[in-house]
Amino acid sequence: MKLRVIESQWKSFVGRLCVRSDVETAGIILAERLHGGEVLLARHIIEIPPQGYLIRLGDQLRLDPVTLNRIIRPARDSGLSVITVHTHPGTTHPWFSAADDRGDARLMPSLYHQMEGPHGSVVIAGGTGLAAGRVWSEAGEKRELGTRIVGRAICIFPQANLPAEDLAWFDRQRLALGRAGQEALRGIHVAIVGMGGTGSVVFLQLAHLASVELR
Repeated sequence: MKLRVIESQWKSFVGRLCVRSDVETAGIILAERLHGGEVLLARHIIEIPPQGYLIRLGDQLRLDPVTLNRIIRPARDSGLSVITVHTHPGTTHPWFSAADDRGDARLMPSLYHQMEGPHGSVVIAGGTGLAAGRVWSEAGEKRELGTRIVGRAICIFPQANLPAEDLAWFDRQRLALGRAGQEALRGIHVAIVGMGGTGSVVFLQLAHLASVELR
């Protein structure tokens, strides 16, 4: 599943969230569901106001339910999905902590009780702005949520958890492109019009560069 965000909105949002390096900072994305719910398009991006925290520490936060309900009201009214966002200050790689797991396990059922999903969460590494995301099903199952930042170019954040066989299969290529470069290739869909002298060569090179499904 993918979350798409306009570049100008994302940069401003992440910049504000990462200003504080001593405490975690949170926000909410309200997203429209496209392509049967497999793509979430950010429609509203809101930073939690200072008074909206009950607990705010360097490794823990808890939001005020009244503030949260006020922010997600448009999602209930317009049939949008809710994606919570928070930072891990001073980190370079995003990951979900045990505290994040416990918090989401309480919040996601509450969101599903109020409105149709999917709903999910995103963690942002405070030192780099890199993001990792996941969505929760109504039954409590988790799926990875890839983030696509759309602007003059498309920024694709690397997957947080790659299968071991993929890491080994593309090891030599990753030495040249780096992990982020290889993951960017894996997340791109390419349509080739015409399979002549140029198109046929491009087709073969794409098959070598990435794990692709040929149609």
